[in-house]
Amino acid sequence: MKIRFQGRWAFVLVALFWASASLAQLVGIEALEGLPNALQVFLYEEQVLHNKNLWPANSFDSDIDPKYNPENRPVFGLAYYLVPTELGILLESPELSDEVLEQITVQKNGKSYYKLFVHPESEAHYEFLKARCEYISSEASEFYASPTSSYRSLLVWNKNDQSRVSFIAKVSLDRDIIGSIDRLVSKREVIRSVTNQRFVSRLGEAHWKASHMRFFPETAGLTLNIENGFKKIGGQLIREIPIEVRQGVRRWISFSALMSPNRKDGIPLIVDVLQKSGLTPEKFVRTFLIQGYLEMCKRVSIETGLNIEPHSQNLLFETTQNLVPTGNWVYRDFGGMFPDLLTMLENAIDIRDYQIENNASHLKLLEGRTDIINSFLFFYRRQVFDMTLAELQKFYPRELNNRIVRSLRSELNSSWMNLIESHFKTRLFNSEPTLNEQASLVKKAKNSAKYSLDSSWKELPTKSLPSTMAALLPWNKSVYEEARKELSRRIDARDWVDFTGVPSYKKVKTYANARFYSKGAITIATDKDRVLGFSLSSEKAAPEAPLCLSFLKAAAGF
Repeated sequence: MKIRFQGRWAFVLVALFWASASLAQLVGIEALEGLPNALQVFLYEEQVLHNKNLWPANSFDSDIDPKYNPENRPVFGLAYYLVPTELGILLESPELSDEVLEQITVQKNGKSYYKLFVHPESEAHYEFLKARCEYISSEASEFYASPTSSYRSLLVWNKNDQSRVSFIAKVSLDRDIIGSIDRLVSKREVIRSVTNQRFVSRLGEAHWKASHMRFFPETAGLTLNIENGFKKIGGQLIREIPIEVRQGVRRWISFSALMSPNRKDGIPLIVDVLQKSGLTPEKFVRTFLIQGYLEMCKRVSIETGLNIEPHSQNLLFETTQNLVPTGNWVYRDFGGMFPDLLTMLENAIDIRDYQIENNASHLKLLEGRTDIINSFLFFYRRQVFDMTLAELQKFYPRELNNRIVRSLRSELNSSWMNLIESHFKTRLFNSEPTLNEQASLVKKAKNSAKYSLDSSWKELPTKSLPSTMAALLPWNKSVYEEARKELSRRIDARDWVDFTGVPSYKKVKTYANARFYSKGAITIATDKDRVLGFSLSSEKAAPEAPLCLSFLKAAAGF
């Protein structure tokens, strides 16, 4: 006899089935004992100490099932799909270790596959893959996982073999946070992250050591070549954990964890770090949070041209095992890096890693020029300096009284303002900037973008046009329209970084008075020494591609 369930009872039974299936994926916290002690400490700092309570209510609202929130310390079997190599692209950086590569790829029956890890909340999102890829369930998987401070960045380890190296998988999470920010790992984010990692690797360890900057390397990223009707399918990134952190020789602690009152005694870790430094509270703040940070910022952003988003989750502080500060800073999230190519050019930094297709779009090159302003006003000063200082003041009310705190904040602001005005070679500030002035300062910095062209730059001849375009001369309305479309294509699509800020219908006329110069793969449009925009050709670009710009000048020269 067949029993059929209809109506609301069918709905209830289906709901109960999926609830129990999801619940079965959680295992006990004792599974963390399979991790090295140093990583257990790291995960405690990420999950328990990473503090949301210092923020206004509902700041981190999401539709994620609460049992998967980091603060609830979930551990679950990590399901994955075996994606055939023809259906996926694995982007690698030179830092990708064999120990991790052999865990994220597999050979079966003479065929190669990539492992696409699936967060329990994304099971339904990836259901369509089962028709084309083998699915390894959470029960059958060799991996356990637990979230770091981020919902979707999972610490992953082999539950069957403790000798295997643990790593972090930044997976696609089919949920929204803060109202509408989706957590799927886009193709652009994968490309940007791995490309930035390649750049960091090329400059070498000595360069970053001198800059007092360390990184969680993002050594691989996976995107899918599958159409499923979704606007964004989502891929993944692999973040490796340096051996000195895995072994506990160094501790990398986020500022959100450092300032957290969530320890049992209620005393934030930053108090312990301060005490271990041997400095007074005022001297500690000045040495590390002002002078140390700005020196790192100068070397990384102003001299190297790599801007970051140093909020309290992604900016970390390095200490010894016993919490003595080393003076080094740590950054994670290579998708939150923005190359400033003009600065790199001025300082003779090798930019070949950024010669990829669609670089203006994928790498956010426009934001790269001015993100140093956002990174300070919105992220570092607001989310790190002010909040850390406020927590320290609770424990050192006399040493960090209101007068001293105001003085320290003023010192940070004035030092940063001098650094920025020197960098942009123009006056930007009339007083200490507020967060409300951020947009106007960014616009002012873009409009003042300058570049000193030396003899190594070649001016593009206006009559040296590709043969396919020569027939369009002399100028007429159709030539103007072609020029407008070409410039619009470069600006709107991928291949042009525009600093003019004028409406699109005026751009061709604006660039008509520009002079175009090339140097290798770079073409810059200038009005005297002011940069109007630039284009970075990819390695696959046709040799005459930069001459499209001289065509624009000739065509628009009315």
